[in-house]
Amino acid sequence: MTSTAPPRQDGRTDVPAPPPAVRLVRPGWRDPRLVVGLLLVCASVLLGARLLASGDDTTPVWATDGPVAAGAGLTASDVRVVRVRFSSEADAGRYLSADAPLGAGLVATRDLGEGELVPADAVRAGGGSLRQLPLTLPSGAVPPAVRVGTRVDVWAVPREAGGSASAGAPGASATASRLLLEDVPVLAVGRGGVGGPEALQQVVVGLPASTDVAPVVEALGRGTALLVGRP
Repeated sequence: MTSTAPPRQDGRTDVPAPPPAVRLVRPGWRDPRLVVGLLLVCASVLLGARLLASGDDTTPVWATDGPVAAGAGLTASDVRVVRVRFSSEADAGRYLSADAPLGAGLVATRDLGEGELVPADAVRAGGGSLRQLPLTLPSGAVPPAVRVGTRVDVWAVPREAGGSASAGAPGASATASRLLLEDVPVLAVGRGGVGGPEALQQVVVGLPASTDVAPVVEALGRGTALLVGRP
């Protein structure tokens, strides 16, 4: 007795055999495709790094963080590193390179503005940076245009019996005022206090190392200072 497949609803009796199951195999480390993929990734990383390195043709140089007066010392706290693209090595050589730390004992030979690239010929090594003389004086005795690098004359103004400066006051002796320092640079300017012209403000001026400071301090002890800006 032979058996036959049950008839299907569509009338066909031939049912195909199911396909054999395919088992997925995870590729191993020795799979050539995996090795080729790793090589391509490594080559792409190396090529990208080389392109980035060749594209950065800038040179690190020193630039000032703030204004620096001629004769003032130049230290690491006064500068920052900036990267500049120069047209030639000769142009880059005109400025202080930031590839090495800033040398000790550098002095500015001219006024440097804030954010200015430091030229190599605008500084010198050692040899007498300016001495700093702080002056505390009424805001009304400081010209509004005084900034770091401004050249000023410092006058000694005597005080009245009440303790205030006598410049321009009735009964003041004009001959008592005298010139203390001539053509000195301003190294720092503090903010003026609140309270009008009589509010105190500190200004630091630079003096050559050979200046005798004793007479200046003595004169200022008997009065106050008045700054006169030079053209």
